[in-house]
Amino acid sequence: MANAKKKGGGETKKKACWEGYERVPGKKAGTKGSCKKKGT
Repeated sequence: MANAKKKGGGETKKKACWEGYERVPGKKAGTKGSCKKKGT
């Protein structure tokens, strides 16, 4: 179990955001404001 991957939490993937969110151009991946809710 020591090598098991944890689900959720932590940093986002470099090119993807959480489900229902999209990347914000010009923001560094994994930083606050780097993803926004789709349709906003």
